[in-house]
Amino acid sequence: MDAPINSFIKKLNNPFLLQLMLWIKLPLVAFIGVRLKSISAQEINLTVKYKWLNKNPFNTLYWAVLGMAAELCSGLLILMYAHKKKPGIAMFVVKSSAIFKKRALGKITFTCTQGLAMESCINECIANKSIKTIDCKTIACDEANDIVAEFVFTWSIKGRD
Repeated sequence: MDAPINSFIKKLNNPFLLQLMLWIKLPLVAFIGVRLKSISAQEINLTVKYKWLNKNPFNTLYWAVLGMAAELCSGLLILMYAHKKKPGIAMFVVKSSAIFKKRALGKITFTCTQGLAMESCINECIANKSIKTIDCKTIACDEANDIVAEFVFTWSIKGRD
């Protein structure tokens, strides 16, 4: 792994720096309790616990909480590979879909394993100053490792001038 990726991973693995970044950039995500479980060049795992603050009237984790954590899961991998690149990129979700399979209770873990595909897409966008889209799948599992939901976010990535 190169230095910018290691630097990004090191920052995210520092609980204080991660929480500071979340409170500054994504305060609602910090407020509902999204936490980093693990991060590597290939994948990221985030968690969120079901609690009073993020539940819905049906006593399950609110779907928007699941969506925020799932989007952040894929977005952080893109940010990791774009970290300190010159020129940089612009990124934007152009489409999203979700399939909910089971009630979300307890601690939910979100996993996105497309780091290397994202790296390739970002490098191509920067090299060619082009716009590409990439579908990023995030799986949400409960404590029994049963799939609660599957999310697909289509990210538009543009290499800047």
